[in-house]
Amino acid sequence: MLTQEKLHKWTRKVKIFRVARGHAFHANFGQGQNSRECRRNATEKKLKKKEKRQEESTKVARVNQFYKGTNSSKIKYQDVVAEVKQYMKRRQLPYVTQRRILSYYEYCFQQQYFSEAEILNNLSSLMREEIGMHGCRKLVENVTFFNNLPLALITRIDDLLKSEIFLPNDIIVRVNEPGNCMYFIASGTVAIYTITGKEVCHLEDGAHFGEIALVMLNERRVASVVAVEICELYRLDRADFARTVHPYPMLWEQVKKIALERQERTPNDDVYKLVSTTVGNDVRPPCSATKSFPAGGRAPATYHPVTLH
Repeated sequence: MLTQEKLHKWTRKVKIFRVARGHAFHANFGQGQNSRECRRNATEKKLKKKEKRQEESTKVARVNQFYKGTNSSKIKYQDVVAEVKQYMKRRQLPYVTQRRILSYYEYCFQQQYFSEAEILNNLSSLMREEIGMHGCRKLVENVTFFNNLPLALITRIDDLLKSEIFLPNDIIVRVNEPGNCMYFIASGTVAIYTITGKEVCHLEDGAHFGEIALVMLNERRVASVVAVEICELYRLDRADFARTVHPYPMLWEQVKKIALERQERTPNDDVYKLVSTTVGNDVRPPCSATKSFPAGGRAPATYHPVTLH
């Protein structure tokens, strides 16, 4: 039989159970909330780290792009030189030959590789003509029998010039060989040798030699010309010159007459006088390998007077 005392005990137990269950629920709810917040915070931190890494990668990519843009020609030059070195290594070229090849590339490109043909193709014909005249017109105008040519013809001759690079001790022309072109010295120094192998003088920037070959078929060279240092020369071929001037018979005969008169005034074996009357102040006396070069001379220590056969 349910007494008042028993009823009171059961009522207390139910209250205690309800209170305990409430505390347990609130505790579990709080832990769940904290767990979700932790997961959300962790996810946000991961996203922030990822965004930061992406920003850093973007900055590095922009810096690399800027560096490549401002130094692209230098990077291309380094790539080209690396390929050349690999090629020389595979061909097992002698050390001296390797050094000459690398010197050639260094002089040609000045450690910055570019495609001149591609650059010129993107320019107008007028701008290409202006660039050509800037570099070569003075060289052409220094030649005596070009003085009376009209400006339009001088401009066409400028376009016919071909650039060539010669390294120290390279033989540019050899005595007694048939000549079919003349040379203009844009930069560098060359030595003139007689048929006996005697060094008689040096020619420098702005000088020229071999012009008789332009108007005399199968005319033989009266001297040998050897590069003293790295030289940049422009070559004018007789065939190109003849095609340009032949449409003007009077000019052609005038040029030929001046050249023949100058040749008759100067004996073929007097090479020093020959080049002196041709290039004037650009002639320098020869120097032996044991003496220093005179003022204005620029021959390096690696230059040695050569014996020509």
